[in-house]
Amino acid sequence: MILQDEAFVRAKLMHTLTCLEPEGIFDDMYARLKGFFASRDPEKLEELIQLAYVFVDFRQTKGFTDRCRAIYAMDSENDEIAQLVRIWFTDFPAFRQGIPRVDDQNAQLLISLPRGVQRARARLNHRGDHEALMRSPFPDVIEILCANPATRETDLLFMASRRPTQNALLEPLMTSAWIKRPEVRFALAANPYLNTSHALRCAFTLSHAHLDLLAEMRELHPQLRAYAQRINACFG
Repeated sequence: MILQDEAFVRAKLMHTLTCLEPEGIFDDMYARLKGFFASRDPEKLEELIQLAYVFVDFRQTKGFTDRCRAIYAMDSENDEIAQLVRIWFTDFPAFRQGIPRVDDQNAQLLISLPRGVQRARARLNHRGDHEALMRSPFPDVIEILCANPATRETDLLFMASRRPTQNALLEPLMTSAWIKRPEVRFALAANPYLNTSHALRCAFTLSHAHLDLLAEMRELHPQLRAYAQRINACFG
């Protein structure tokens, strides 16, 4: 899927989430999950990954909570897929509270660079700067790093696995091209400082092996571990 296709798919998904009636959204999601669990088709997996990406922005829209409640309350067959659709539209906070929101002064104490300098350095190709900036307390700096061609998958795994942290520093990873990498999605899902509902949406796109690991991780939200088992069971 090329970049223009991805932008079109994300725009279409956002339109669906914000404009369709709750019943239509529920039916659309039911069909997506049913088709994915039946075939594990790469294109259907790509759609779920893009949907997890879009949910980061959708969660910030006005009326998000009321809309999710309406979708959750839709009358439907109470089978396993319908229950998983309802789970997708349930919002859970992060299981653990991370480092508090920090200001410029704290940033300088952490990595000795003001925010504006961090942003500029994140656009360059300097390995030493990048290794420091991976610890940046600013989401916009992390977002720039994720888009830098010099950034490596090991860097993403480091940032996705960072503890303690805060949800705002992990969301830029979810909305980067790196979200396509299964190891990055797993590292995010396994981080108790990521919003649990985001972790759950990542879990829908993971393999049997990754879901088994999530289900055994005691540091994660008990509901996430239980849902990982239920998602895994749908693969048959």
